[in-house]
This record gives sequence, structure tokens and C-alpha cells, in this order.
Amino acid sequence: MYRAVQRKLRDGETIVVQPDDSALGKNNDGRYVEYEDGTKEIHVVAGSARSTFALMHENGHLFMEEALQNPETRRRVFNQTISALESSRQFSLFTRVLSVMPGMEAQVKAMRKSGGIGGAVAIYESMTPEQKAAFERELITHYLDQIAQGKMTDSKG
Repeated sequence: MYRAVQRKLRDGETIVVQPDDSALGKNNDGRYVEYEDGTKEIHVVAGSARSTFALMHENGHLFMEEALQNPETRRRVFNQTISALESSRQFSLFTRVLSVMPGMEAQVKAMRKSGGIGGAVAIYESMTPEQKAAFERELITHYLDQIAQGKMTDSKG
């Protein structure tokens, strides 16, 4: 599986197979890392029940990153993703992705106690520009994952 994806990567792009989640953080099966020198890595935990999903998800980051580097493009795709989530009544993906963003755990926990989507949007609005960019990338990639897995449906149709 790893070799099949590695063959499709370009120079400076590689897959790093981790023996366990200690390098990525507890319950984290994968991570996409881009370095200042242009090197890009997909980290995946070997033998994880979710290793195939993690590999495809992180490869999705790699695939989309060039397009999402442009703030206007990223914002447009993010807004289209939000519209699609709202129209399909699956906005919970927004909250699920928000809950795994670094530094957002306490805010999301408090928001869940008070309830409401408005709290999730307020957390997003309070983020720094860098946090927003990271969240937007993550939400877009998770949304595409859901589509690829056949989990997104259009409630209107």
C-alpha cells in the first residue's frame, strides 16, 4: 500500500512509516508535514486500524496543498465546503474537525456544553489567521474524505 502511493509522489515527497503513535501524538494515525526547504512528508502509523485512511487523508493534503496555499482560493473552497455541509445538514463535520485542531480542545468542550453551531463558528472567528488557514485546509480535506467514502449525501435531492 505504501509503495503504491510512494510511486506517485514527486521528488522531495516521501512517506514516513512510524512504528507507533508516539511521534505523532496519542490517537493520531497520520500527519502531513511541509518543511521550509520544500520537502513534504506523509507520516503514517504502521499497523493502525486506520492506517489506510490516514495515508489517503494525508495524501489528500499533499495533493491539495498547492491550490490551497492561495488564500483567496482556499477561502472560496472553504466557503463552498461550508455551504455543502449546511445544505446536506452535516455541519457536525465542522465541529468534529474543530475538536482535533491543536489548542482548540478546551474551547470545543465548553462549546459542546452550551450547545449550538453558533459556538463553533464563534471559535473559528476567534482564531488567528494561521489557525484559520490550518482549519480551512483540514476541513476541506476531511470533506473530500467523506465524499470519497460515500458518507456525504445531499439532503435536498
